[in-house]
Amino acid sequence: MTTWLGFAVEGPTRSQPWNRTCCSRRDRNERSRRRSRGDGYSPSHRRISSQRQDLPRSSLVLVNETTGKVTLVGDIGAVAGDEALLAYDRASKTLYAGRDVIAASGTNVPSLAKVNPCNAAVTPVAPITIAGGTVYFMEGFAFHAGVLYAAASLNGACCSDTGSESLIAINTTTAVATLRGVVSGTANGEYDHLAVQDGKLLGRDSSPDDGNAFHLYEVNPTNGAPTARANVAHYVTAMSSGPRSGTLYAWILTGTLARQLVVIDIATEVVTPIGVTHDVTEFAGNSLRSLQRVDIVCP
Repeated sequence: MTTWLGFAVEGPTRSQPWNRTCCSRRDRNERSRRRSRGDGYSPSHRRISSQRQDLPRSSLVLVNETTGKVTLVGDIGAVAGDEALLAYDRASKTLYAGRDVIAASGTNVPSLAKVNPCNAAVTPVAPITIAGGTVYFMEGFAFHAGVLYAAASLNGACCSDTGSESLIAINTTTAVATLRGVVSGTANGEYDHLAVQDGKLLGRDSSPDDGNAFHLYEVNPTNGAPTARANVAHYVTAMSSGPRSGTLYAWILTGTLARQLVVIDIATEVVTPIGVTHDVTEFAGNSLRSLQRVDIVCP
């Protein structure tokens, strides 16, 4: 069975140049780090989807899991958005995208959509709302035990706020969110990414105080509380479940393993490189932002 991994990259809307896109990861994290949305990878016998930045908007790509190299599937930025955080529901075999829609006012209006991993077709669900508040932007995105979770900001809008301090659960039919808990006790008081491995919800955070190192936590899905699991001295901008128990796939932005797809062993903290996904001349040089493994067979 074909396995897809999905990633998302930063991309401007058609009407906005890259360096002026409101609330892009680059804008939001100027205070603490420079994130970017990413693309996907797959092995020769598997496929992975992602977004890339050299197109006018975000695009879905495949990543070769053996070599790390990426190839284009298609544009997924048609629904007024420039970001796609990907999460896969194995029960319904549906790939969801959490997308920051750029409104005319310059604020973020996150929305939920479905994405066909075979042709990048996007089906909007609805804007993401929460009773008595506002979901300003999201960073982490993952399914755990049949529930879609996101790390989101409920206390401040882009671009003065850069942290996703809240864990929320999102109804995939209505896109209505429910607060599970406010994050505390992580490196920077938030979760930059979410992933699931071995039945556990995991969150990654980083802090500019230690060079944006990778800090991994097991996340309590009922209240968002973290339990420390691993620390790796690399600037990771995307992660997903790994090729075997106790591992994660990740993409590294800078340093000796810059722009490479890697496997992180959670217990030993050993990082094993797979290969460079794309160089600075490809996809406008932008980073992988989201990873997802999807067991869908494409024609």
